[in-house]
Amino acid sequence: GYAMAGGLARPMSFSRDSRWLATFWGTYEGVRLWPLPGTGSPGVRTLSVPEPPIGFRLEFDPDDRFIFVVKGTYPQCILPLDGSPARVLESPSEDVEWPGASVSPNGQWVASASSTGQGEKVLALWDAATGERRLFKLPKAPSTPEGFEGAVNSVHFVDEKTLYTAGVAGFLRW
Repeated sequence: GYAMAGGLARPMSFSRDSRWLATFWGTYEGVRLWPLPGTGSPGVRTLSVPEPPIGFRLEFDPDDRFIFVVKGTYPQCILPLDGSPARVLESPSEDVEWPGASVSPNGQWVASASSTGQGEKVLALWDAATGERRLFKLPKAPSTPEGFEGAVNSVHFVDEKTLYTAGVAGFLRW
């Protein structure tokens, strides 16, 4: 999700166990983990991200082992909650926006899809443990302005083998 502050949308996400709120709030020091009341969690923690982001999404994996960080632009990364260094994922294209993020129900896969920009529009899946990447070309929508062909705004896993995207080419099942 997002919160609005100072006219900007700021990413935030709740851990699945309801112990943490992850935010990125304008300082480029990293993702902050805020303990939620009544959880007995220690104080606020900061997890470093590679390179300052330009807009992004945060998604916890189902077992709260990591946060999948998708920046509006490259690079995407796996941010372990144990404080280990971020694992940067190979991007298929650096000349597109990446607005959507999803983690599969067992945390094995992370996915994002390209939206606007001049690069090729693809759905990208990465193995969260190894970083191995799989690409699927997005269909082009007719009568779409240049730079928006195949653009996707939303990505969501239903199970380990099924993923949906929504964008200019419609609502697609993969």
